[in-house]
Amino acid sequence: MNFSQFVFRPKLITTAAAILFCIPSLAGQNSSFISFTVAGVGDGDGGTYPAGINLSGTIAGYYEGADKASEGGFIRDPNGAITEFSPTDLNDFRFVAINESGQISGYGAENSTPYEFVGVLRDANGEFMEFAVLADTATFVNAMNNNGVVAGMYQDSAQGNHGFLRNADGSFTLVDDPDALLAPWEGTVAVAINDNGTLVGNYTDKNTGTQRGFIRDQFGKFTNFNAATVRSASTYPVAINLSGQVAGYYCLDHCPINGNPILTGFLRSAAGHVTDVVYPGAVSTQVTGINDGGVLVGFWRDSVGYEHGFRREPSGKLAEIAPSGPFLAVVPGSINNHGTITGYYANDDFGLSGFVIRGTSR
Repeated sequence: MNFSQFVFRPKLITTAAAILFCIPSLAGQNSSFISFTVAGVGDGDGGTYPAGINLSGTIAGYYEGADKASEGGFIRDPNGAITEFSPTDLNDFRFVAINESGQISGYGAENSTPYEFVGVLRDANGEFMEFAVLADTATFVNAMNNNGVVAGMYQDSAQGNHGFLRNADGSFTLVDDPDALLAPWEGTVAVAINDNGTLVGNYTDKNTGTQRGFIRDQFGKFTNFNAATVRSASTYPVAINLSGQVAGYYCLDHCPINGNPILTGFLRSAAGHVTDVVYPGAVSTQVTGINDGGVLVGFWRDSVGYEHGFRREPSGKLAEIAPSGPFLAVVPGSINNHGTITGYYANDDFGLSGFVIRGTSR
């Protein structure tokens, strides 16, 4: 249910018109939109990035000061109190998930030579543990379920990508899609996992060279799929809920990492039926999360290039997510089973702040 490192993050628009942009009718109704910022993180290059929210409403994420003068992780409790933390021997860290036990997972770079990324776990008592899937490899964490199972990817010495599971007992399960091309920066990426142990992600198809989605059940069986019928499309699952619904996005050609790719959101049912998710009037729509009730969150880009947040009900009804004042971009990233949403947004001072919108139902 969490924001993955492979989500295309919006580019901020810096024109004078952007500073004045807002949506009065919808923003005015969003009185539950609560903004927050880690202390000392100002406007400009810095930002507060919520990444996950558990059922109690506790939010975990990371922050960066201007020009990376400071960085760290944070927890925001349901009452709004923020606790900052930092592993002392790491930098460039990203905390991406929190579960019902209060465990937080992420990754960071060791302050050593060679410069390697390792996985990080922080328990509810504030104790850190670092791990690497294999020696001399880079380890990146993307998700964690309520059983303490961590999912992500590691790169081998030739920069090939492989998925992995770190089980609650500390053992590892390596995950390589049988149809994956193994080459530098290509391979298999594990992105999300539900409490049944079902894993989703994407892989580079060895026949087409495109990205396809995969679902791997708790017994190790793979189901590969395209969200679009076009053979050249690339599919990126980002989340899976307890019933097996998979959410994500696709593009009709190789998605450029830089620039503004044209994306289409999707929802795949447990039976394999795929529904496109497109916000009316959007040039591009990206789904970023789903809860166990099938409620989606994401953001869409208009013809000018502004990014707007949205929520989609299981009925298909869409609603925009926006603060009451001017903004440049709103990026919801996670939704819990009470319908509480968190993410980040850019205000008219070009600062990136976190936000939360409290929900009332699943």
